[in-house]
Amino acid sequence: INKMITSTKDVITLEKIYIFLDNKEELFKLLCSKDNEYRLMANIEVLKDNYNNQLLKYFKDRFYEVVATEKSRDNYKKAATYIGALNKLNDGVKIVNGFISELKDSEYSKRIALFDEIDKVIINK
Repeated sequence: INKMITSTKDVITLEKIYIFLDNKEELFKLLCSKDNEYRLMANIEVLKDNYNNQLLKYFKDRFYEVVATEKSRDNYKKAATYIGALNKLNDGVKIVNGFISELKDSEYSKRIALFDEIDKVIINK
């Protein structure tokens, strides 16, 4: 297994190995980057007990990065996926409700399309 880990560059293969070995630390390190965040979202259930706070910070930061780049429905749709990820964390509903309250009291409060996309993600969880 160690030879496989050192010789492969395939993220999905490494992900599966780390899950099999229950090596959450290496899994988190592997997936916690913009290039692999879709895989990070797919593995929230595996990681949330050990890395809930780090995941919370990561997804909130990414949400704000995306929302700040452009005012468009497509961009808001992408940003809303991070809200969906927050919803899967421990106490996710509470976190999301608090986050939405923060947004409503912020400069983003008038971006109705953003809140529409967030609602879609929450309803389809």
